[in-house]
Amino acid sequence: MALNLLFSLFFAIFRETFLLIISTYLLTIKTSIMKAQTIQTTMLLMLIFATSVAFAQQPGKLQKSNSSKLESTSNQQHIDMQSASSGGHDAYVLRGLRGTAYFNTEFTEGVIVLRDGTQIDGKPLRYNIYTQQMQFIEGGDTLALGKPDEIEYIRMDGHLFVYTNFICNNEHRSGYFELLKEGNCRLLKRWSALYHEVDSDQGSSTMDNCFYRDCQYFLQFFMNPASQVLDKKKDFVKSFANNGDNIKEFMKKGNLKPRNEEDLTRIIDYYNNL
Repeated sequence: MALNLLFSLFFAIFRETFLLIISTYLLTIKTSIMKAQTIQTTMLLMLIFATSVAFAQQPGKLQKSNSSKLESTSNQQHIDMQSASSGGHDAYVLRGLRGTAYFNTEFTEGVIVLRDGTQIDGKPLRYNIYTQQMQFIEGGDTLALGKPDEIEYIRMDGHLFVYTNFICNNEHRSGYFELLKEGNCRLLKRWSALYHEVDSDQGSSTMDNCFYRDCQYFLQFFMNPASQVLDKKKDFVKSFANNGDNIKEFMKKGNLKPRNEEDLTRIIDYYNNL
């Protein structure tokens, strides 16, 4: 009886010791695995960080710069930049004429008429076609006219300007136009300028930093948003809806083209007198 009791006690102690050894062994293995995973995760994060830093320090490999850059106001896209093959490099053809950022370089006294009938005379004005602002001098400072949608028209240096709505690239916008013809159909001229900056990496070049000026023609029927004049005759005559056939015949007789300003004025005069 005493022997059996001693044997049971010994077996119980052996079992507890064995379980303790097994638990300690398993805990050691688990700890090793967690350490290995932590080291692996740390190495991965370090690799990602090192890769990000490497790319951040080499922007030239991510953003290839062109030999020339064009900048414009957000609502101006009237001068095209067309890529052409030239000796293995990209040459850019700029549409328009070299000039300044201003319609009139010097400030000229003009007349501003507001929609409520108020008339402001004798203001020195200058039209910045790059920023699309009508500027004036006040107290020796150069300022831009605020709330241009309240302007009926501006007369300056023999030219008449209006601020109106138009559609460009399927977007509704508003801006200044030179008014060439008034009537049920207005003929409008949109002036714009882009700044051409030569990349310094290009070295010596025959081209310097400069502005390129251009213009486009718009038609505005019954004060609806103006739309750009279409170059093709068949598309142009459709702009006049039910009078399209009359416009087509008139253009045919006079050999008139929608890309010519003098011809356009004759066409709009004819339409407004139908």
